[in-house]
Amino acid sequence: MRFPDIAGSDANRGDACDAVFKSPFGGGGTLILGGSEETFTGNRLALGACLDYDTSATEQLQRGSDALFVVATGAPVSLLSESAYERYRTLVDAPEVAPALADLPATTVYLPSGPIAARMGTITRIALVGQGSDKRGPCQELYANHVMAVNGCRVPVQLTEDQCVCYKATFCSTAAAVEIDRSFSVAVIDDLEPLLQALRDELRPAFPEVDGVLAPSAMSPLSFDVDYPNSRALARCEESTGCVARPAVRDLDSLAKIAPCLP
Repeated sequence: MRFPDIAGSDANRGDACDAVFKSPFGGGGTLILGGSEETFTGNRLALGACLDYDTSATEQLQRGSDALFVVATGAPVSLLSESAYERYRTLVDAPEVAPALADLPATTVYLPSGPIAARMGTITRIALVGQGSDKRGPCQELYANHVMAVNGCRVPVQLTEDQCVCYKATFCSTAAAVEIDRSFSVAVIDDLEPLLQALRDELRPAFPEVDGVLAPSAMSPLSFDVDYPNSRALARCEESTGCVARPAVRDLDSLAKIAPCLP
């Protein structure tokens, strides 16, 4: 049996340990059909990500490398722009883990749009993160989720404004996230690759610059649902090792409900 959408409000799904990504769709536009202009809605699924995340880091720049991916179920391997790989490589600062671009083996990725020249690399771990505050990128949003999930900036000690990320408040809501603590392959491609440029053009100005395409192989521990009617995507961990789904922190009352979902 097929249903037109997925049951349950965002709060209900979060209380059931789902990570709910709200309003993740972009793109759309108009087509000229039979001499008339027809509008179509955007259905590109774009998700913020934090590469090599570390929510225990005291310095914001050490908490991970921000990126934006378009999810593509038909992609044979994840694609990552050269500039995004360089940001990640600088963060990792370990040539044996993230070699220089020139040291990565060359390859060709075959897509329906045609072959793409690339170099094969590896990302150590990734967190997919929803859109929370406009002032926070994916890595800072993930950190905020961790801080708020333990009663905000009230315990164990009063945090500084930068550490609290609530901007002069001791508590604020945060977006959902899912942490995947396992490595996956990426094909590193030129930033000027037409595929990337087309995706960036399609998602402007609603989203930042697209850094790559996320393939299903990067999300193997997840059960992932795309709920177009309710403008959301939902993720939950199907494997207990190396995967944590972190529901959105809505308010103080929600903490007791989502606590069983967290390590």
